[in-house]
Amino acid sequence: MSPDIGSTLRFLRESVLEASQVKLCEAIDMSQTHLSLVEGGTYTAGPTMLGRLEKLLGIDLYVLSWMEEQDDARYEDMMAEMRAKAKKRWNER
Repeated sequence: MSPDIGSTLRFLRESVLEASQVKLCEAIDMSQTHLSLVEGGTYTAGPTMLGRLEKLLGIDLYVLSWMEEQDDARYEDMMAEMRAKAKKRWNER
C-alpha cells in the first residue's frame, strides 16, 4: 500500500508551514484545485508535484509520509528534522 501523501502534505502545509493552498500552489506552480484533490485523496501526487515540493522544501514527501504511517517511535526524530527543514526552506524562499 502506498503512503497517504495527501494527508501528509495537508498536515505539513497547515501545521508546519502555516501556508494556504494558494501560497503553496504559487510556490510550486500548480493549480489550487489539483492540490486540493491531492490533499483530499481524490488524486495522487505525481512525480512532477513531488519533485517541485522536494525542490522547494528540501525533503522527500513520500519518505516522510511512509515514516508517519509506520507509527514507530524510531522515526520521530527523523520526521521532526524533516519538518523543521521544510519549515526553514519555506521561510527562506
